[in-house]
Amino acid sequence: MSVGILFITNVNPSMSSTPFAIINDVSYFTMEKEILFSMQTIFRINDIKPSGTNDRLWYIHLTLTNDSDQQLNDLIERIRVEIQGPSALYRLGTLMVELGEFVKAEEIFETMDYSKALEIYKKTLSNDHPNVATCCNSIGLTYNSMGDYVKALSFCKTALAIFVKNLPPIHPLLATSYNNIGLVYANMKNYSEAVASYKRAVEIGQ
Repeated sequence: MSVGILFITNVNPSMSSTPFAIINDVSYFTMEKEILFSMQTIFRINDIKPSGTNDRLWYIHLTLTNDSDQQLNDLIERIRVEIQGPSALYRLGTLMVELGEFVKAEEIFETMDYSKALEIYKKTLSNDHPNVATCCNSIGLTYNSMGDYVKALSFCKTALAIFVKNLPPIHPLLATSYNNIGLVYANMKNYSEAVASYKRAVEIGQ
């Protein structure tokens, strides 16, 4: 049985910096009052309830979030801490994994053709160029998110070896590489190696 949903939105322009525009004058549907919101607009769900007269129609009451919404700010900051990575697509894929949307996560990761980039770098640069290492790190993190820890560890260690060869011993990228290796070891439940890698990352970062 299909169900109809009507969104009822409350917007207070004085409480939010989210851009939106009333487009009645340019809309194709001249009889409707339309509002166009910017990308990444976030609404808070206040209430979900049946219409009262039709059990196949539900009302969802929304409120446009504002800049002082502390719960939203805390959530965004938490996501930033937990969902990290070399690109926006990678972070989106990782978020899908966290949400249990594994099929969507795999589709996202498959679009991230780091392997092709690595092939190009190796042809145009030396095999131990820092850009090759950065690409290896990205591939390793992708495999880590997909649960293929053996491949993840291999690529992350390759990246570390290249960075060690090319960078000063206290370079931040070395700390990042050790941290990535520690993350993979932790996922493999090899905690002694994970701790050793994390300690090395901390030593470099100090």
